Amino acid sequence: MSLIFLSFNLETKEYDAKFGLITKLVKFVSFSTPPASNSIDAYGDAVFKEQIDLKIKEGEKINGSIISGTVLKDISEIKNSMIIFVPKKHSSELKEIIKSVSDKNIIVISEQKSGAQMGAIFNILLENNKLVFEVNKTEANKKGISINSRLLQLAKKVF
Repeated sequence: MSLIFLSFNLETKEYDAKFGLITKLVKFVSFSTPPASNSIDAYGDAVFKEQIDLKIKEGEKINGSIISGTVLKDISEIKNSMIIFVPKKHSSELKEIIKSVSDKNIIVISEQKSGAQMGAIFNILLENNKLVFEVNKTEANKKGISINSRLLQLAKKVF
């Protein structure tokens, strides 16, 4: 398994690195019921819009299908995402987002210290200029999402 832990010095590169990590993480999950789409959506912010557009242009695939993505401005817009990334500045809405997708096989990814404990399946953190991730395996299992055991071994914490 080749997950690359990315180091960087410029804050502007942080979301490029996080998007790269997200596209790698999702390759190590499987769904008991296929997701409605291969959409990687960002909540409330266009942090990934440029990266998503580039991956679409390059024909990036996840589970054999070309990815798509958009920016969701409101919780009511969450419908057919495979992944919803909740940036730090929207962490006050994380609980409500997690609740709104609790009955769907949507992977919520956060970037706040308690994100995985709150119910996000993946939580990405920046520590010592390196990206690390936590996994909420319990929440994933409830949604019929399996996470490769090798990926779990690389996680900083598994809940």
